[in-house]
Amino acid sequence: MELNIWFEGQPRTVCNVTRDTSCHDVIMAVARTAGLPGRYTLVLRWPNGERPMAPNEPMAASLSRAPQHAELILQRTELTAAGQQHQQQPPQRQNNQLRPASLDTNGSGSSNCSTSSAEQLDAAASENVRRQLKQRLLMQEHEIEMNRLRIEELDKELRLLQLSCQSAGSLEQRLHQQEAELQQLSQANLADCLAQERQLHDRLQAERRVWDKRLTDVNLRLAELRASAHSLQVRSTAAAANGAGGQFL
Repeated sequence: MELNIWFEGQPRTVCNVTRDTSCHDVIMAVARTAGLPGRYTLVLRWPNGERPMAPNEPMAASLSRAPQHAELILQRTELTAAGQQHQQQPPQRQNNQLRPASLDTNGSGSSNCSTSSAEQLDAAASENVRRQLKQRLLMQEHEIEMNRLRIEELDKELRLLQLSCQSAGSLEQRLHQQEAELQQLSQANLADCLAQERQLHDRLQAERRVWDKRLTDVNLRLAELRASAHSLQVRSTAAAANGAGGQFL
């Protein structure tokens, strides 16, 4: 596949781009063609924003996920005599049409800029630097805010986990207390049952002794009655015998 890239106000075409071609490969191809030393950044820009691409970022995959009407801009970063860093920004496209300039294997290409265009590019580069710094600052603030929210969520989860552990500990303690109370109650009920059983046994033994004594008294009384009856019978027999003897005489 081919890529159209804006560099130094001119469109450039990079051929033979595959899915393994990285952003660094594209930058090196355009830089070698331009023959300009320095540091470069490839920017993916769309109508509502832009972002710098990482050197090891695959071009084919990134472009497949890019928004509509996105374009690639190669920016050259230089150090001026005053030590300030500038990034050059290409002018807006005219009539919204890209006119790619093919790059051969030897890296030949055309790039002609006037003095006024250079001044405009320098001003645009300064504005672009400020805009990029502002965007990076906003991104960092957004990341800080997201990290803060994540930390708050983790703190809430930690507090909930601590409360859950405390609740589990309290529940386990209550279970141990209930088991101890149940064991004490079981032992108390067992002791009461044993005491009632002993009382019932003692009462039955006492009643049995009473009935045994009564039975003994009845047997003694019966023996006395039998002895009295036998004595009366003997006396009656003797009296009858005496009466019969007197009649005979």
